[in-house]
Amino acid sequence: MYKLGIIGGGKMGEALLSGALKKGLYEPGQIILSESSEARKQVLERSYGIQVSLDNRLVAAEAETLLLAVKPKIVADVLSQVADCL
Repeated sequence: MYKLGIIGGGKMGEALLSGALKKGLYEPGQIILSESSEARKQVLERSYGIQVSLDNRLVAAEAETLLLAVKPKIVADVLSQVADCL
């Protein structure tokens, strides 16, 4: 179980991730993030040393606290994907 899950690895998700790590709120091993792009997934893993998945449901199921960092137009879709994991 991860302490923090972030769905969305774009600018907003990365800013939340970076801030949480810089402030010492979480260690990299306590965070899981989902990202839809394989290339971006690899960048985030290398840059922050965190677990990154392509599966939103996995992140929702494995995190104690979940942050949605996605564009407003896809919030409903993401929530419908993960609803049964919450």
